[in-house]
Amino acid sequence: MNVKELREAIGEIQDICEAAGAAKAAADLDELTQIFDGHEDQSVSEFLAHLRSLYAPVDAGQASSKTNDADVSVVEGYVARLKEVGTDRQAFERIFQVLTTDPQVRKAEANAIQHSYIGGREAWPTKKAALKAIEKWFFGSRYQDAVLEDIKKVTPW
Repeated sequence: MNVKELREAIGEIQDICEAAGAAKAAADLDELTQIFDGHEDQSVSEFLAHLRSLYAPVDAGQASSKTNDADVSVVEGYVARLKEVGTDRQAFERIFQVLTTDPQVRKAEANAIQHSYIGGREAWPTKKAALKAIEKWFFGSRYQDAVLEDIKKVTPW
């Protein structure tokens, strides 16, 4: 199976959700499929390997030197704000927009924010990659929470 076929299958599930009146679940599935952009021709296993490589831990010795020079007050401020938003997409997007344009957030801060907020790798090759990891984690977490809520609604026990 390739990513295009997976996207189509999720699209069918999305259509079922819409037909059943589960607009929020359908919207969440639509958001999920955005992570497939640009990977349609890959096999699912190749795509999953790519995702794993994005979130794979970096050698601790290499990472510690890259996060030690981060401004702790900037890191703690953003981590606290990100954690406060929970799964509120609009609030996250406002904070994320500020985060991506803040000149105080250099590569070291982006790495430290990402690591504190999502518990992922300690270091990314670029500031952009660290910020992308935050964004992907938020939307993945938001989707997972929505799915669990939907399951709770239909589970009789």
